[in-house]
Amino acid sequence: MMIDFIFDLDGTLTNAREYIDPQFKEFMHEFTEKYSCSICTGSDYAKVESQLGKNLTERFDTLFLSSGNHVVQDGKDVYKSKWSLSQEEYWFLMEQVKASDYFNKVSDSVNSIETRIGCANFSVIGVGEFQLDRSTYSTWDKQHQERQEIAEAFNNLFGHKSSAVIGGSVSIDITQKGKDKAQIIQYFEAQDTIHFFGDKIIPGGNDYTLAMAVNKLENGNSYTVKNWQQTFKILKTQF
Repeated sequence: MMIDFIFDLDGTLTNAREYIDPQFKEFMHEFTEKYSCSICTGSDYAKVESQLGKNLTERFDTLFLSSGNHVVQDGKDVYKSKWSLSQEEYWFLMEQVKASDYFNKVSDSVNSIETRIGCANFSVIGVGEFQLDRSTYSTWDKQHQERQEIAEAFNNLFGHKSSAVIGGSVSIDITQKGKDKAQIIQYFEAQDTIHFFGDKIIPGGNDYTLAMAVNKLENGNSYTVKNWQQTFKILKTQF
């Protein structure tokens, strides 16, 4: 029977879009020698490597990228989804940028969507190189719940074929219906002991469905963390 650890990235192993803490990085190098470890994130390979470094990234047994729609093992692609946003979904998101009350939203709504393998990432402050101040919007969104409202409106219109959930600190992850993070459970054995760590294990959060799938297993455990420091503390003290 295997002992498997699955980790979200932003808010779990690192601050959102930031490089991993040096002390925690050293610890994770040793931890990945002892246990089978995987990453499950809405991000793509380039972002994972930029936050964990090439050496640590390669120490994880499996990288479930784009919410499990791109799977990499031993540096090789195991699975790549061909799903993409429909034109209706795309233009709906464009309209959400225009309708947003946030004072510093991206000037060109085209720059609010990043297309990844099998999923899309949306933010009214832009994505990638076009992204504006993350921390200010994150604080504003906690008060105004804009991302939650946009995700709910999207799901009301397109929920029969697609799914939108809150991801990271400023964005929304969109996938084909039934192809969110929970889909990765198929890569593990039912009798394995699985520990999943995520910061968005709340209804509507992009870690929620995977946590629920893990918790249904006889030896499955999920851990809701507030930040990478809490993940670090749990790993040091409990394993």
